[in-house]
Amino acid sequence: MENENIQVVASFDEGGKFKPTAFKHGQKLYRVRSINLSHSIKRGAIREFIFNVSDGANNWILVFNTENLKWQLQSQFIYS
Repeated sequence: MENENIQVVASFDEGGKFKPTAFKHGQKLYRVRSINLSHSIKRGAIREFIFNVSDGANNWILVFNTENLKWQLQSQFIYS
């Protein structure tokens, strides 16, 4: 289940940086309780923002592509 397109709710902080706050995978909505790591990489002219997020029990890696403005679920680590 890698690189699957997903729907994400994101918000901007006071400094203008955006972060995911919830996402829908399948029919389930997950609320992001913490962002464990975030960074960006450049692939040619395309910048991707990568977020390692958690709902308190499970972890996911979400990627935002600035070229097509889509979010993808890159990896998931389900513990419950």
